[in-house]
Amino acid sequence: MCPDIAVLEPIYEAFGEQLLAQFMLLLKRQKKRFKLESNMIKQISLRLSTMALALLLTLTNLATAEEAIPTALDFASAERYAGTWVVTMEMQGNEMNFNLNVSEIDGKVGATIDSKMQPEPQAIEIVHETPEGLDFVFKLGFQGQQFTMHLVARESAGQLTGSLSEQNKIFSGEITGRKAKKEDLVQGRRGSPTETKIRIGDNQKIRVTFGNLKSTSDDYDLFQNVKTGDVFKFAGSRATKLFTDTDLVFGNETVKAHNFSENYPGVYSLWLKRTDKGWNLVFNEQPDIWGTQHKAEFDIAEVALDAMTLDEVVTEFIVKLEQNGGGGKLNLAWGNTQWSTPFSLSQ
Repeated sequence: MCPDIAVLEPIYEAFGEQLLAQFMLLLKRQKKRFKLESNMIKQISLRLSTMALALLLTLTNLATAEEAIPTALDFASAERYAGTWVVTMEMQGNEMNFNLNVSEIDGKVGATIDSKMQPEPQAIEIVHETPEGLDFVFKLGFQGQQFTMHLVARESAGQLTGSLSEQNKIFSGEITGRKAKKEDLVQGRRGSPTETKIRIGDNQKIRVTFGNLKSTSDDYDLFQNVKTGDVFKFAGSRATKLFTDTDLVFGNETVKAHNFSENYPGVYSLWLKRTDKGWNLVFNEQPDIWGTQHKAEFDIAEVALDAMTLDEVVTEFIVKLEQNGGGGKLNLAWGNTQWSTPFSLSQ
C-alpha cells in the first residue's frame, strides 16, 4: 500500500534538494513532466518514501548512547537473537544494509543498530515480544522531524525475517538477516575514536570519546589559524563527545544529565572556541555529528579553559579525565599546549 503524498510533504521539505533531484529524474525518465496519471503519482510517492527511508538510516540518532542499554524485556525471551546480525532491506531495487547487535545486560535485552554512515551505533530504546517476533523500537531525527522506527524480526534456523517501518507507515519494507562475519562489522567513515572515563560521587560515570587528530594533519593547520570568536571545526573525525550520568558544574555553568531522555546519560559534543583571552570549551546539544558540523544555535554552555605550555609535543589530540577532590578535571592537549577545566557535582 502506497503512502499518501500529503504525509510525505514534511519529509520532502526536510530532505530538500536531494529528493527534488530524484523527483525530477523520475519525471524525466517517465517523459511525463506535467500530465501525471494516478498510477504515476503512486509511483512517485513510493519512490519518495523509499529514498526517505534510505536517507533516514544515515541521520542523527535521538537515542545517543554508543553502548546498548538494558530494556524491559528479559534476555531469556530473546537468547536466540544474541549476536550481531547483518540486516538487509530491499525496496524498489534499493538495497540497504545495517547491523543489529543484541546482547545481555543484567539479565535484560540490550541492542544497538549501526550502519557505515551513522556517526556511531544507535541504542535501541524498547524491545518487546509480538506475534511476529521481537519489535526493536528506536527514534531517528532530522531538522526538527522525529521518526519512530520499528524493526520487527523473527529468528528461525539462524536467519532473520521481518520488516522495518516508520510507526505511521510512511514507509516500510521487508527485511532479511544473517549472522555477521568479521568483514561485515562496521568500519566505514568514522574516525578512530578513543575514550577516557572516570567514576565520581555515587559511582556516577563520566566519559568522553574523541578522534585521534594528528599534529601533521591539515586539521592542525586549521586549528592554528582559527579566528577569535570562531569554533575549531575539523574533518578528521566525528565530534568530541561527553557522556555524564549526573549533573556537572563547570565554572558557573551546569551541564545536565539526561538531556535527551531519562533513560540515557547527558550527551553533548565538545568544541574549542578561540577568544581574545585564549580558548573556551563549548557544550553543544548535537552530539552525534562530524567535526565539521558545529551549529552555534545548539550551544548550551561555554567555559574558559586554563592553558599551559607542555615540555613535550603531543602528536595526537587527546582528552583525559581525572579525579579532582569530590569532582573531576577535564584536560585536552594537542601540540605543545594543554587546556583544562575543573568540574564538580551539582548540589
